[in-house]
Amino acid sequence: LPCQPVWQHHAAHAGPAVPANASGAWDDTGRLVGDFPASGTGLNTYGAVMMVLLPALRPTTGYNDYLQLAAEGGFLLLVPGLILVVLFGREARRRLFAASGDPEARRVHVGALAGLLMLAVYELGSVSLQVPGNAALFAVVCGMAISRSEPGGSLHADREASGRETERRHVSTSDGREVSESATTWRGGD
Repeated sequence: LPCQPVWQHHAAHAGPAVPANASGAWDDTGRLVGDFPASGTGLNTYGAVMMVLLPALRPTTGYNDYLQLAAEGGFLLLVPGLILVVLFGREARRRLFAASGDPEARRVHVGALAGLLMLAVYELGSVSLQVPGNAALFAVVCGMAISRSEPGGSLHADREASGRETERRHVSTSDGREVSESATTWRGGD
């Protein structure tokens, strides 16, 4: 019919107005990854691109952070991202085994790594790291996973335990007086 309303036209040609579940969005995102495999569509463009490709559905997220990052960044984002994940995993493992003599530090490392593992699984069906507060908390937990603990010490920032050395010396001034002088230096660490 020539007077067919716009919404009926889109419903007839675009399928259901809302995906029945996230797998429909995953299929659409997978096709988008296939269309732009090398460089993706650009960071933070998923919603805009999908509005053009699927205007009746109005998807703004891919319901999976990994697929959405693949669609937005392609291999140019995924390859460095995977390298970063491998390097982070190696460092977290090294720090975990280095803390084997300190039960408190070991519990913090294990807890942080368990939280990161659970978040990695959760992100298969969510895009929660796009929320700034969640992303900030994720960064804090990553820091906890690779934090350095002093042998026999703890994770908190105790300046004496982290390497501050104070040296006192006596110096004679030009007019013959004795003056006590102190200098604080910091030892480097990893």
